[in-house]
Amino acid sequence: METVVNQELRILLQFLLWIIGGGIGIILILWICAQFDFFVTGNPTGQVKAIMKNETFERAIGKIPGHIVTERGLVMRLPKGMTSDPNLSLMNRLLGIYWIGIAPICSVFVYYFEWEKLRIIAGSGERETPDGKKIPVTDSEGTVVVQRGERVDSMFYRYPYPMTAVAAEIIGNYMYDISTLATIELVNLEQALFIVLPTGSWLTEAKAAVLAAIRYYASSRTVDELRQNMKKMSTGTATAVPGATATSDFEKEIIDRVNKGKRGLIALYGVKLSGIQLIKITLHDPSEDKAITKATTAKAVAEAEAEATVAKAKGAAETVRIAADADAYKIDTLAAANTARVTSVLGAAAKIPGAIGVIFEEARRDGIVGSKAQTLVIGQGQGVMVTTPPALPAAPTQTGP
Repeated sequence: METVVNQELRILLQFLLWIIGGGIGIILILWICAQFDFFVTGNPTGQVKAIMKNETFERAIGKIPGHIVTERGLVMRLPKGMTSDPNLSLMNRLLGIYWIGIAPICSVFVYYFEWEKLRIIAGSGERETPDGKKIPVTDSEGTVVVQRGERVDSMFYRYPYPMTAVAAEIIGNYMYDISTLATIELVNLEQALFIVLPTGSWLTEAKAAVLAAIRYYASSRTVDELRQNMKKMSTGTATAVPGATATSDFEKEIIDRVNKGKRGLIALYGVKLSGIQLIKITLHDPSEDKAITKATTAKAVAEAEAEATVAKAKGAAETVRIAADADAYKIDTLAAANTARVTSVLGAAAKIPGAIGVIFEEARRDGIVGSKAQTLVIGQGQGVMVTTPPALPAAPTQTGP
């Protein structure tokens, strides 16, 4: 009885080992086939591939966290409540392997792609000046742009590309090289690869649009304003992180100008600029440094002299105003005193017959009213009608008791 049980266990273990070995063998075969894009293919996270059928675009495959990749190559954010792309199969999720189709009818689209990559390296090559001289390019950050070009079978969903606007003119007619790191994001694979030919030219078009926007922005800015934007990005008060709210004036304007409209990158090439960061700002011709310093110093001196002149003029004007206010105060005070005096006298004179006529003559004599005036103006424009009374009869002669 024990022998039979042992035999059954042995058979069961052999079967399990055969299943496990067979599974591992199948996975190994699939992995090897995926390396050569034969029936199946592998696709790293963050990349999208185009599957062709008889040299015609059939569908797109890819795995991007937080996004859905449709068969037509559209990349969209996951709706609320959804945690993963419903288009991904179990094999896609666990093994990262995707079905292509029967070879050679179906295949992965491969094309030649040229781009530039920013590397952090101490010491960084050289460039040519307008007069033909080659000078070393030293950079405090130790960055260098490396040219790349090779046959590729996928497209990055998001990738930072170094872009430099050479000899960009700023305010003052100065020429600067403005180096940036522009993050390009895939929106529509079919449009990016197959609508605009030759294939891969979407980057050329995107770079041209970004550099044109940088030149336009710089033409109305000073170098200090550009460096202020770069400082904001480096200190974290502005951000070039894709998908975040752009707080840098430079970043916001460039993104809006490049992406929006019927002539924008999204509408024409199926990609968009999702972030751009200022890397460095250098004079195109270093020999202009002394001239710029001299001009800047002269401008600062002129501005200081102008401010001093304005301050002196303001001081003189303030002195005149204070003197005028003092004179006006004296006049108002004198007028108020005269008004009070005249009003008091008139009040008292009204009780004495014939006194008003005498006061009127005194007012006329003193210039308070005109010779033909009938109104004596007092205080703040108030008037008292003063009419010259007829001659009073002579006082009766007093007789004795």
